[in-house]
Amino acid sequence: MESQNLENEDAELEDPPNIDNLRIKKKEESESERMKVLVVGGGLSGGMLSYFLKSKKHFKITCWEKSRGLGGRAATKRSSTISGCQADTGLQYLTRYEKSARHDEIYKFLFDKGVISKLDVTNIANMKPGSEKMQHFKAINGTNTIAKTLWEETNAEVIKLQKLKSLDYSQDQVVAENEQGEKENFDLVVLTIPPPQITRDISFTPPIEKKVQETIDQVKFSARFALVYFFGGDYDIDSRVAASYAANRDDAIVYWNIDEAKRFGMDTEKNFRTTMFHFKKELYKDLTPAEALPKLQEHVAKSFPKLISGVAIKVPKYTNLVKFLEPYQTARLNLGLLSHHSSPTPAEAVPHRWLFSQVDQKYPDSQGFLSLGDRVIICGDSFGTRGNFDGCLESASQTADHILSLLPNTSTFNDKTEK
Repeated sequence: MESQNLENEDAELEDPPNIDNLRIKKKEESESERMKVLVVGGGLSGGMLSYFLKSKKHFKITCWEKSRGLGGRAATKRSSTISGCQADTGLQYLTRYEKSARHDEIYKFLFDKGVISKLDVTNIANMKPGSEKMQHFKAINGTNTIAKTLWEETNAEVIKLQKLKSLDYSQDQVVAENEQGEKENFDLVVLTIPPPQITRDISFTPPIEKKVQETIDQVKFSARFALVYFFGGDYDIDSRVAASYAANRDDAIVYWNIDEAKRFGMDTEKNFRTTMFHFKKELYKDLTPAEALPKLQEHVAKSFPKLISGVAIKVPKYTNLVKFLEPYQTARLNLGLLSHHSSPTPAEAVPHRWLFSQVDQKYPDSQGFLSLGDRVIICGDSFGTRGNFDGCLESASQTADHILSLLPNTSTFNDKTEK
């Protein structure tokens, strides 16, 4: 399970833009000779792209992120009332599929930094057959720390709450305009947010060619709701598994977990106080989180009849969650939700709506990215082999190689980029 964010640009030139105009002359490095690159979106694809470019001194990278935090679809919700309680509402864990040198590099970097560690999937029920033979990793402090760590390593200027409104790439540089009407010039802009979000939120000058636009429109993302319950006090969930996928695809709840068990293991001394539910794609996608909340809670109450279905609703001590587990009839999965006190209540019930949750249909025949002219690039897992972390990594790697190929010493960027 995985999630994202956003925009800018401005410039001038006498000759039509071409690939040679993007090449940097090799001489002593200075601010005026560094390629100004805007990365739109502070998620995984943008973070890994910037990480791959960081070793080169040719770039001055800026990130515009529309939200308050980094991570994109690798998002972590922290309780506003209970210290230490959190839940990943998008990406749940990493599964390694690819074996390239760049994949080795990223996984090793995150592992050595203590950001990720191996995940024991024997504690996750109803995994796909063969999953136990693959490598899986968890983010101990939340999946959003993956993007945060990558961005911290890049020395990029990260500007949050900055949403791209328009791009003018008709001249020698790209003019990025935010929602406040402020403009800044860049030599290159990389859009790492979902293509449906790009075409919905950003205006382009000149407009994207009709044929290219039609192909971009083929990229589809699913919408999904997540719901988190935070319990306070000495509340403790007694469970034999950390998480489970639904055995029946028609179930409203397709995945759930106990966050502390997933992150720290079943043997941790920490109390299990946080539950997170993923609902099936497109369910209530047209409702606001506030409108959807009571409906989502009804599904939780139906599937988990002994689990609290809403904030401030008292229930007796818990017994086994037989109903949700009936489809599998596996004794090993017989969960019990128990309380140290007789009438616990969740401190918070937090719904999260993902408009762009996972890639349902990727960009056809992609090389890992899409160029709009010479100075605007779109990348992300919808341009990779698969729509997940490895897909983001693959796209970021191929995009970085493309950008680095623009560096051979044939010409110089002009410093025309004052805000």
